[in-house]
Amino acid sequence: MKSIFLICLICIVASTFIYIKESLSHSNSAPIMDCMSCHQGDLKSDLLTVIGMPKTYTPGKSYSIKISVKSELQAQGEPQGGFALEASGGKIVVSDKKNTQIIGSFLTHTLQGAQKRDWSFTWQAPKGKEDVTITIMAVASNGDYSPFGEEIGAQSFTIKASAK
Repeated sequence: MKSIFLICLICIVASTFIYIKESLSHSNSAPIMDCMSCHQGDLKSDLLTVIGMPKTYTPGKSYSIKISVKSELQAQGEPQGGFALEASGGKIVVSDKKNTQIIGSFLTHTLQGAQKRDWSFTWQAPKGKEDVTITIMAVASNGDYSPFGEEIGAQSFTIKASAK
């Protein structure tokens, strides 16, 4: 009797773990700032292209930035990819409410945004003069709703206040 109970308990725990892992793998937003906690696959150093990221900033100025995932990985379903972005200073502003959203302290894709591989946002520089680091992680999804077979990339940018 005890062995049947133990076997049932192990099955329930294992099923719960698999369910949680699978549901996070296609939640269509990043629940944390680490794509590799839900997606597994090849790390690609050239997966991300970022346009508009300044090397230096003017305090208080806003910058329009575009993130693109460049991959030849073909998605089998609607999910194409996703991203998570965090800034150590300034303010991240959602400029595309259909495809991006703020969760906690970072910017990520929405359900609609997971059907794309490019996103845009606005970053408002801090009013003071401090170095700011913006970190981006992104995924090119194979669209099979599993956490496996994806491509993952990450970049980090340090932006300095202009000398003016």
